[in-house]
Amino acid sequence: MDIPLIAPMLVLGLVSPLGVAIMMEESESVQCPYCGQRFELAIDTSVASQRFTTDCEVCCRPFEVIAECEAGEVLSVEVRGE
Repeated sequence: MDIPLIAPMLVLGLVSPLGVAIMMEESESVQCPYCGQRFELAIDTSVASQRFTTDCEVCCRPFEVIAECEAGEVLSVEVRGE
């Protein structure tokens, strides 16, 4: 039986022998730049350099997350108010 590969899996660069994408998430504690509350944020370590916006779980204000990763490891995380 042939298992088709899906294009986004090739972009990740992490594909199991069965052609299934391997998600490598690590949980990091971040602090909201507005209300100061700390909470856990899941970061996909299969993407080396990333920048995204998320909302604080407490005050709901959006902020930017900048993360540098290696497969399976978060090297650095920075948060910035928008």
